[in-house]
Amino acid sequence: MHPTREEAYYAMEIGDILFPALFRRYGYVDEGPYEWGAVRIAPGDVVFDCGANLGVFSLLAAYRGAEVFAFEPIPQARTILGQTLALNPDLQERVHVVPYALGAEEKDAEFTVLADTLVGSSMVLPQSGRKVRVPVTTVDAFVAAEGLDAVDFVKADIEGAERQMLAGAADTLRRCTPKVAICTYHLADDAVVLADLLRKADFRYVLNERWKKIYGYVP
Repeated sequence: MHPTREEAYYAMEIGDILFPALFRRYGYVDEGPYEWGAVRIAPGDVVFDCGANLGVFSLLAAYRGAEVFAFEPIPQARTILGQTLALNPDLQERVHVVPYALGAEEKDAEFTVLADTLVGSSMVLPQSGRKVRVPVTTVDAFVAAEGLDAVDFVKADIEGAERQMLAGAADTLRRCTPKVAICTYHLADDAVVLADLLRKADFRYVLNERWKKIYGYVP
């Protein structure tokens, strides 16, 4: 019996996220874990999970003792995210599901949802699939609306919109200097553009590229 695409995705997430985080095992890593070197989740951190999808990273961050804002704009993905959280009631109260995409400005945007999977939905990449309109906010606008004093960790896998998200997070990056773990494989110049945006926000960012991610922190 062949696994469904969502089951295969869970397996990939385990290899990239859970095995390295829990066992320091990197043998199954493809895109890379979200913790590396000095970029680690600490108890009490405020974590932004940008592109929460099915919720694996959100649960890991909650398990680490963080307060998590899980940004997931696709309704069907949020349904599964809710099911994932319901399976872990002790951690569920630490995760706040936010039904917004993140970008450079507040607006509505059209997402393309791929056939037969909720993985890879994008408002940037040219691809075929059904169209869904979703609300977009910025990190800075959300932080102001919520009255957050700190953002400590930003994880982002948002299918090509990573640079837009960082552009809309300039004030938060300057003020809070969060640790970041951001995917760099969606657009050809992601690694260069994302590094430039982080250093523009705060020149002290120490950046490391590994696997298909950029990791950053301010000492």
